[in-house]
Amino acid sequence: MRSAKIWIPAAALVAILVVVIGVVGFGQETSATVSFSNDIMPMFLASCAECHNSEDPSAGLNLETNVWENIVGVESTRVEPPMAFVKPGDPQNSYLIHKLAGTHEEVGGRGQRMPRGRDPWTEEQMELIIRWVSEGALNN
Repeated sequence: MRSAKIWIPAAALVAILVVVIGVVGFGQETSATVSFSNDIMPMFLASCAECHNSEDPSAGLNLETNVWENIVGVESTRVEPPMAFVKPGDPQNSYLIHKLAGTHEEVGGRGQRMPRGRDPWTEEQMELIIRWVSEGALNN
């Protein structure tokens, strides 16, 4: 049963990555570049900042203030071998994507799928954050 719990989210992550990378990577028409401040930050504030706040950040990760600086190029202490929360241009090697998709154990991570105690991010939200990372995780 544990195998099914891992494979289903893994298959979903792969499917989303194929769609996003296919659209971004092969020059097909896409909407404007994803904006960190307008598109990504509101999702963090709505579903992550309650636990990952600036006063008592869960797992030491603050997703309320200085968020870009706290995740882009910063290694997580919750995965072995080490992996950045966000590796610009590389969603498959971005731990945050795995935590949101529920595939974190496959890459040596631990803990629960995020957001903890809430519904998983929608396919649209996942596509947006994967696109943001694929586009270089800009601080825009």
